[in-house]
Amino acid sequence: MKWTSRRIGYQRFLPLTVIAGLMTGCGGGSSPASVAPIPPAVQKTSVTLLVSSTANDRVVQASLTVTNLMLTDAMGNAVNVLSSPQSAEFMHLNGPTESLVTVDVPQGVYTAATATLGNSNFACVALTSSGDISAGTTTLISGTPTVTVPAPISISGTHLNLVLNLQISSSQGNSACSALYAAPPPGSNDTTITPAFTLTAMAPTAQMVNSDLAGETGLIGVVSALASDGSGFSVAGADGPAWSVKANGSTVFQGVAGLSALSVGLPVNFDASPQSDGSLLASRVEVTDANVSELTVFRGAMIFISNAAPERDLFVTESAGPLYVGFEGGVWGLGFGADTIYQTSAQFSNLSSLPFSATFAANNIVAGQSVYLSTHASAFPYAPGLVAVTTVTLLPQTINGTVTAVASAGSFTTYTVALANYNLFTALATQGGQTTILTNPASVVVYIDSSTQTLNSAPLAAGSLLRFNGLVFNDNGTLRMDCAEVWDGVAL
Repeated sequence: MKWTSRRIGYQRFLPLTVIAGLMTGCGGGSSPASVAPIPPAVQKTSVTLLVSSTANDRVVQASLTVTNLMLTDAMGNAVNVLSSPQSAEFMHLNGPTESLVTVDVPQGVYTAATATLGNSNFACVALTSSGDISAGTTTLISGTPTVTVPAPISISGTHLNLVLNLQISSSQGNSACSALYAAPPPGSNDTTITPAFTLTAMAPTAQMVNSDLAGETGLIGVVSALASDGSGFSVAGADGPAWSVKANGSTVFQGVAGLSALSVGLPVNFDASPQSDGSLLASRVEVTDANVSELTVFRGAMIFISNAAPERDLFVTESAGPLYVGFEGGVWGLGFGADTIYQTSAQFSNLSSLPFSATFAANNIVAGQSVYLSTHASAFPYAPGLVAVTTVTLLPQTINGTVTAVASAGSFTTYTVALANYNLFTALATQGGQTTILTNPASVVVYIDSSTQTLNSAPLAAGSLLRFNGLVFNDNGTLRMDCAEVWDGVAL
């Protein structure tokens, strides 16, 4: 039936009964088409993905690029947490955590996860039977790691932290370092190592700050921008991540007068907590070198201390600056002269209360210590020239070992810890051309006080295998650690 109408100068209203009758006659008794309900909007939560690792002392570097991370719920629905590849160095995070990226994730309960890795590698350092340093990189060619979700992850509310923890068992470490123990030269080696991760939820920031959970400490990078409203700054992390950092009246500045004294290009070493908007709230910001001209910063382990020349070798695990371009880590010989400034990270405030002289200087630096260097050069000089080191700062590091004795010293409890033979202190203590100054390089005396965060489940007692993180000093031939955090250990 076709309806027509014409304008006749007035509006005509038909009774509802008439309209109903007309519709019935036209449609042949059919009902109007149903309209599909509009599904409710998907609720999302801001999720900060943090990275960490659990390992013994065999592997010295694990630079991994995560290209995607899929979460799957009980119904099989999957969501990719990463919109772009994210890179980080995991071994300096053996225990500590570091923010990788913050994303919005659909709310729900997720029971499984998978991941894919891009360009990634492991690195190891050892001493050969002839007494030479053997350092090499194992390129990862298995791009699909295993990801274990120990407990369902409930994503809800406004903000949640997830921790992607690299698990390096003793067998994984042996496999990653196998090239170093083959016939020389070790060089680089491709292998089908399959990394393993756990993915767990961690308390939101508000709970983290008000509990004994550790925040993010010792983050290192270079200031890349200053906030236009004066609230903070951006940092290009030396191991890959990019961080938006905020400061407030409680933020402690060391080496600079305050937030207004920061400028683009300055190196920073800072502690912070992740916020719900994806930023980091800094509790401490330290600047160790205020000269931004041709600045390059390095982080890594000292592996050779020459007794005949001002050369010292560093195994670089992180770096940023003009000398960094195209570099993925390895051994660099650098010049340590009379003008080099030796200092200790201001992250620790209890050094003066230690019952020994906690000093770090040119005459007591040893192979195995974790350091943070700054240099000023646009390129490496031709051999035998060396890039001169401007500052060298002692940093916290993690050791994994067995407690052999417990005692007390002043307000501290001391734990003597036996190290594995592949720990860098043990392995690199006696090298040709290097002064031997450690009495027992296979042992570290760890000092723990009320400020130490004990996050371990195994007892702090003789016989326990534990990981300790802190500053390691050479005290007249004895290695001593001012400990910040303790975790359960990993099989030797």
